[in-house]
Amino acid sequence: MKAKYLFVGFLVLINCGSYVYDGYLTEASVLFNGFYFLTLLVSAYILCKLESKPLLIFSFAAFVLGVCVEFLNTQAENWVYFTGAQPPLFVAVGWIFLLAVIFYCSKIFKKFVKIKSYSVIPVLVCFGLFLWFSYTEGNIRFWTGGLYILMALLGIYSSLSTSFSWNTAVLITGIVIGSISEFLGASCGLWSFRSGAFLPLPMICAWSANAFFLSGVMKLFKSPPEKLFT
Repeated sequence: MKAKYLFVGFLVLINCGSYVYDGYLTEASVLFNGFYFLTLLVSAYILCKLESKPLLIFSFAAFVLGVCVEFLNTQAENWVYFTGAQPPLFVAVGWIFLLAVIFYCSKIFKKFVKIKSYSVIPVLVCFGLFLWFSYTEGNIRFWTGGLYILMALLGIYSSLSTSFSWNTAVLITGIVIGSISEFLGASCGLWSFRSGAFLPLPMICAWSANAFFLSGVMKLFKSPPEKLFT
């Protein structure tokens, strides 16, 4: 058995173990549990298609960014998990799985985007909305503000060598998949947001922003997701 399959299996085991141990399995609704396990299975399949080195780079980068983004935002109380964790382990590891699905779906969806334009436009739209919504929501503090600016800069950096169709696909799939995840989780009390809404406006764009952020980091490692998830 290839080592990469064992590695993906280990990630799945850690994620499921944390999900069950911290009480999320019993707290979550049937809908969220269904979404969670379906995402986990589909993502595991996607990750197993990657070569070992890119898989390790992608997983490590997504996990580290997940820990940083989740920690700073929970510290700022932009959102709170029902266990009080900052963040739960399954959420940090879950970044790997959710972003893999977003990138893989983007690969499929980009084929239907026939418009040709400046590749940076979808990224600018994403972060323009994300920053504005975060400001109106009261989510921007010293550390989170610095984080969001860094995310935008790396997202713009990633767009310089990607296509308009790819960035548009990442924007749209990130909105759809991320919004479903955030809404389902908040609606059954797994986490709550500052405004009390099940899907605050910043969270609509948040996973697209996360994907562009990771894309910039992956580009630094010479493993851009547009080429990786092909």
